[in-house]
Amino acid sequence: MKKITLLALLFTFTLTTTIQAGAKREARKAYILKQTKLTTEQQKKVMPVLEAFLEELSTNKKRHDAIKDKYRSADAAGKLTPAQAEEIMTSKFNKDEKELSIRRTYFSKLKSVIGSVKAREIIKFSDDKIK
Repeated sequence: MKKITLLALLFTFTLTTTIQAGAKREARKAYILKQTKLTTEQQKKVMPVLEAFLEELSTNKKRHDAIKDKYRSADAAGKLTPAQAEEIMTSKFNKDEKELSIRRTYFSKLKSVIGSVKAREIIKFSDDKIK
């Protein structure tokens, strides 16, 4: 009985987290499209590229977040070992390098669809904090 309850709670938490992530992604897409003032036709062309771009950024960030979470309690307590600090920083550098690569790749893809100016705006607005 406890296992069933635990599984139900885990499923509910996972579903809620997935829904929240989806809602955040939808809000980010809507924000970017509003800020760039794309026409309906441009939006249709850009949407698959934008979705892939945001997904890659998210996946890249999650990898680094997993490393940070692994050592969160040691970091908060000021008890990181040199190896742990090295792992966190290496992960951060890798994340930053990969993010730059993702942005360059998707800038090229976006500019072939809607031009350099609007592609730049999409990349720029993807960094904004959404409330």
